[in-house]
Amino acid sequence: MKNPLLAILFFFIPFVSSCGVDGEIIIPVDYHAASIEVRVTDGFGHAYQGVEVRLVSCWNEWSNQWVQACGSCSFRQTGAFGSVFFGARALAESGLGFVEAPAGYAALSSDIFEDEATLRLRVGAPALGYVIVDVPLSYLDPNKLVEIEF
Repeated sequence: MKNPLLAILFFFIPFVSSCGVDGEIIIPVDYHAASIEVRVTDGFGHAYQGVEVRLVSCWNEWSNQWVQACGSCSFRQTGAFGSVFFGARALAESGLGFVEAPAGYAALSSDIFEDEATLRLRVGAPALGYVIVDVPLSYLDPNKLVEIEF
């Protein structure tokens, strides 16, 4: 461009529209709903029905704490296909300390201090034994499918 003033003006126009109070730049925060599906199989890929999957606790980056799950929605048994699904609403109702999106579901935020979490699951049955599994979630990968073999 021939006029340096125009170049400076075009550079600052995107920032002016996002200015908040006292000239702070406000970056919009995006949310991705978190969910997890757990499949329990034997060594040959056959599903185990009636295996307990319990949400034990969750570490959230924003609080840097392990939060214990509470409520009846933190426990499910596998169905005929050997799987259990915990959606974003169920994770929010479990009291695991997730950031909740304005719509009320468990989410991972695009904010660099709210974009990671680790779910701790307890999976098993009295005849099979129990295992503890840590499942990392992130803003870029908020939906996980975990297969556990007994």
